[in-house]
Amino acid sequence: MSTESIDYNSLYHAVANNLDDSIIEKYDLDGLLRTATLCWDGTGVMVSGSDFSMVFDLVNYDLLDYTGFDA
Repeated sequence: MSTESIDYNSLYHAVANNLDDSIIEKYDLDGLLRTATLCWDGTGVMVSGSDFSMVFDLVNYDLLDYTGFDA
């Protein structure tokens, strides 16, 4: 398991940048960040909302995976 820890400031901006402006107000981003968990053997961090799941790289916070029920 990686010894990296989650940079919540970077994660906040990564989530906000990947949510459409028309729906971002629907989510409590601070609440979502409290449920963030390390995944992919500690190389990623997962954030899940009621209708999506995002995985970000733990180093640069690039979006690696998106699963959503908005299609």
